[in-house]
Amino acid sequence: MEEFNAYAAAATALGAEGVPLLTAALDKSLDSKYDVFSYGKLNSSIYHLHQLAARGTYDIKSVPVLIRVIQEQIAIGDTLLTAETLRLITGLDVGYDARFISEYTSEDEDRRREMIEKWTAWYSTHRDSGQQ
Repeated sequence: MEEFNAYAAAATALGAEGVPLLTAALDKSLDSKYDVFSYGKLNSSIYHLHQLAARGTYDIKSVPVLIRVIQEQIAIGDTLLTAETLRLITGLDVGYDARFISEYTSEDEDRRREMIEKWTAWYSTHRDSGQQ
């Protein structure tokens, strides 16, 4: 994990050129998310993508991968940073925030899916607009 974190930090230092590297690592980590090492890589990749997005550096091509992540993350608490990254990239505040997560119950799953669908719809209308 230490070596992966060093690579993720190096990719972050690349700025816009590092976004596709982090997105690819994120996507690959989802394929074996129940593996502790893969889940660690998933969280590290999200952290670094969030750092870049907070600085205004992102590629909208990462949105479908981030949507897949938020749908598949094991623990609802782990989805907050993913949601924040999606908000930074899309500019959409769908209400998927710390309060929503802290009060989340299984009865909120339909509402959560509706929030995710808003990001999916945003991507559908913006995917051809290039990168930021």
